[in-house]
Amino acid sequence: MINHVSTQKNISQMGTRSLGEIVRWYKGRTTYEIHKTNQKFLWQSRFYDHIIRDEQSLFKIREYIRNNHLKWDADEENPKNIKKV
Repeated sequence: MINHVSTQKNISQMGTRSLGEIVRWYKGRTTYEIHKTNQKFLWQSRFYDHIIRDEQSLFKIREYIRNNHLKWDADEENPKNIKKV
């Protein structure tokens, strides 16, 4: 759970931490600060990381970023599309 992450460190004190530890710290710190003003904030439950190995991979990722928002109206995770039982 992200809420148990200490918010007392700053990023320069992270030293030789893994990327996962840095992301966990960042999300914990960000959540802590955002909750001061917006109690309804939530992170997306999953994320996918990907190593960009070549220009073709970079191109595909850029295209995804440019165009993915166009699919939001039909996305099953869009709150408008959640079916009530």
